[in-house]
Amino acid sequence: LVNSTVTNSVICNGNSTTLSGTGANTYSWTNSVADATAFSPTITVTYTVTGTNTLTGCSNTAVNTVTVNALPTISVNSGAICSGKSFTMTPSGASTYTYSNGSAVVTPTVNASYNVTGTDVNGCISSSVAVSSVTVNALPTVMASTSNTLLCSGQTATLSVTGATSYTWSTSQATSSIAVTPTIQTTYTVNGVDANGCVNTTTLQQNVSLCTSIQSLVSNQQSLISVYPNPTEGMVNVELEILNSTIANIQILNTLGEILINESVNTQHSAFNIQHFAAGVYFVKVIENNKQQVIKFIKQ
Repeated sequence: LVNSTVTNSVICNGNSTTLSGTGANTYSWTNSVADATAFSPTITVTYTVTGTNTLTGCSNTAVNTVTVNALPTISVNSGAICSGKSFTMTPSGASTYTYSNGSAVVTPTVNASYNVTGTDVNGCISSSVAVSSVTVNALPTVMASTSNTLLCSGQTATLSVTGATSYTWSTSQATSSIAVTPTIQTTYTVNGVDANGCVNTTTLQQNVSLCTSIQSLVSNQQSLISVYPNPTEGMVNVELEILNSTIANIQILNTLGEILINESVNTQHSAFNIQHFAAGVYFVKVIENNKQQVIKFIKQ
């Protein structure tokens, strides 16, 4: 009685199996399969073995089938993200997947590629990897500015933003420039979105001074102030009308209220060299008889 055995009757394409005959002295196989020798069929094939008893000359046959399962062919998506965001790979073509980075969710900081292999329901593994390419787009550089770094309460400034294609302010306005009239120091936030859909945020603090609370000199014992040129590039002149031989105190301040120049005068004309000052907004404050007057000027 001739029998045949197979080590693996179901294999994945590319794997090997072994057929062996029993019950005889010599064996002859169809499809040129050598007895007890590993081989790798590429398609499902039925093999027949003929066994012969060399003493009696009697022979018999046995049949075995080797089923060959094809390897899965997988694919995976590629895409782009904004810096700091995550990307999810979604492969197809198999039942389970293995990722070169260990997870389907990645958060690259630069452009990157990831390999994916798949295993099907038969346990067969894809012979080639699928590659997911992820492009990382930088966030837009959003910059905001104001037309006036220091407002008197009730005055209006124009806030402008650049660096993106569309904007949304904390005031709910959606333009690149907005007009604001804050009564106190206020911080404004603006979100900018670029052509890739990436979002970045910046803030702008608008300083406000209660200029209206300053008591101007209006009596017949006043000092009338004239500041020129305004704007100025280097020298600023302060013209006073000094009455009754009084002494006036002249101060030049920056937008933080810091006193940069402080002089007492009893003459009508005073000149101050501010060439070394940074460009920006400054104030001349004149104090006389416990009253004061403030005039804003600009250093170019």
